[in-house]
Amino acid sequence: MQQQNKNKRSLAETLGNFAIRFRTAIRIIGFLVCVALFLLGAIFGISSQYGILSFSIGGSILAALIVSLLEGAVRINDGDATRQVLQQEQENLVEERNLLKAIRDDLDQGVTKFRDLLEKRLSEYPVDVYSDSSNISLQTRFPPLHQAYELDLLFNTGRSVIKNYESVILQAMNQRNCKVRLIISNPNNPIFHDQAICDGLSPTSLSLVNEITETVSVMKDIISRVTSTNATLEVRHAPCIITGSFIIVNKEYLRYIPYLPYTHSGNVPVFEISHDRNPQIFRQYVETFTKIWGKSKDNVAVQLNIPR
Repeated sequence: MQQQNKNKRSLAETLGNFAIRFRTAIRIIGFLVCVALFLLGAIFGISSQYGILSFSIGGSILAALIVSLLEGAVRINDGDATRQVLQQEQENLVEERNLLKAIRDDLDQGVTKFRDLLEKRLSEYPVDVYSDSSNISLQTRFPPLHQAYELDLLFNTGRSVIKNYESVILQAMNQRNCKVRLIISNPNNPIFHDQAICDGLSPTSLSLVNEITETVSVMKDIISRVTSTNATLEVRHAPCIITGSFIIVNKEYLRYIPYLPYTHSGNVPVFEISHDRNPQIFRQYVETFTKIWGKSKDNVAVQLNIPR
């Protein structure tokens, strides 16, 4: 009988020691996780969503650890009689497993919230950028031009774009009563008579003046095939140097292509901006077009259905 009691006490002590080590390991891991989350929160800043989330998760884990320590202290003060050791330590194991599960659940929720926030930020990123015009994503938010009911176009010469989208512009005018406004450079601008400047603007062009003339001819050809009486089209020559081209569709979407010296416009980055994602940047381009349009009123090249 004494031997059985001795074996029970030995078993209880073994389980007790294991429980203490297990509990200590869990608390150390929890403490390290708290430190990491607080450091992460400090890096993001208390005013950011990520910082608040990090401090919140770290605080909840720290609170659970403090409660666990206090409960352990109370149990020690109550004594650990041999006959109660086994039962108490079994309860401790259950509590520690629950604490570990709570920490894991907090971390899982934190990871999920971080992922959701990151995905939201990425989806709301105000500008889509492509390395060049040939790499524009099929998932682009930029609408097909044949669906446009309002088109504002700004180009240096516009020959390539207008020739490529001639049928699309005509379709938009006939089916959607599209209002088209096009600004291109003035062929009488002195810069087009300086070959060095022209080479920098378009290294593959033989004559920028001829390209401007071709664009005007294409727009006149479009006019000759317009059947809608509500569609309008006007082409004006800018009195200034155009440093980038852009297309504005329905006052909602913008595709901007900067001009890089000695680089064809098809080989430069393309930026797409929408009014709903970044109204401030979008508005700046609309205002720029409006300003150039107003200053070009005395240099009209082509008109269709423009009220007097």
